[in-house]
Amino acid sequence: MVEGFSATSCAIGRLLSRVVLIASVVLLFGDAAWAAPAPIVITGADKRPATSLDGEWAAIVDPYFSGLFSFHHEEKANGWFLNQKAKPGDTGPTEYDYSKAPKLKVPGDWNTQRESLFFYEGPIWYERDFTYQPREHTRVFLHVGAANYRS
Repeated sequence: MVEGFSATSCAIGRLLSRVVLIASVVLLFGDAAWAAPAPIVITGADKRPATSLDGEWAAIVDPYFSGLFSFHHEEKANGWFLNQKAKPGDTGPTEYDYSKAPKLKVPGDWNTQRESLFFYEGPIWYERDFTYQPREHTRVFLHVGAANYRS
């Protein structure tokens, strides 16, 4: 121990050193020192190897928002149209089956592709099957070139 200093004053000195160090970091970096990690920004998406999903997509019109809300207008926990197909022996109706759904071209607006959708402004559920072979030590990003409102 240093002559003239007690153990308490040395502990206070170390504490003050830490406070000064933390204050210096905050002053130097501002709020960034305490902020969450920055989001991943993908640059050059148009230059990366890609698989285009343009083309024919199965589309199910949902005028009553039944894919989003229950009968009592409560938001569904699994708010989407599940791909249900009629099974042998089923007595109940299957209201949606993407394999039998009409197709719409993507990219493109639905209003000009089908006369019955010319004035339609509700949700439409899209589905398309494709194959992808995962590779080790790589990540996959889905880049949506355009979407209307919320998606």
